[in-house]
Amino acid sequence: MSKYIMKFQFLLPIGIFLLLPSLCLAGSKINSKDSAYCEQNSSNIIDCLIKKQGDTKTALNKAYSNVYKMISYDSSLQKALEKSQIEWIKLRNEQCFLEAEIYGREVDKYLIEQTCLNYLNKQRTLYLNSVEISN
Repeated sequence: MSKYIMKFQFLLPIGIFLLLPSLCLAGSKINSKDSAYCEQNSSNIIDCLIKKQGDTKTALNKAYSNVYKMISYDSSLQKALEKSQIEWIKLRNEQCFLEAEIYGREVDKYLIEQTCLNYLNKQRTLYLNSVEISN
């Protein structure tokens, strides 16, 4: 299989995934298990969600590192992954800010934003964990 076809097979899912947060966005506020867990098991829901976000960031960073190592044979693929991740983070942050502005009253905007960040971090982690390189 040509080197360029392999790159295309690898980069196409990354490009598609950059578009997915907008499709998942509406459900992240409503369906977040983290938010429900924190509401039921914590006296301070914001602190609980911030801890959950730290957990999701750790898992996301590990998944990203694993994919980065998998493609260590090609520095151009690594650069493409770096760019993809940077753009995804920007999009995630903008989407979650927007969701908080649209759905939140002033008092719960931060809560909605944290819930969204946790949700999208988990989705990105699932995607990165599913990446396989074919030889």
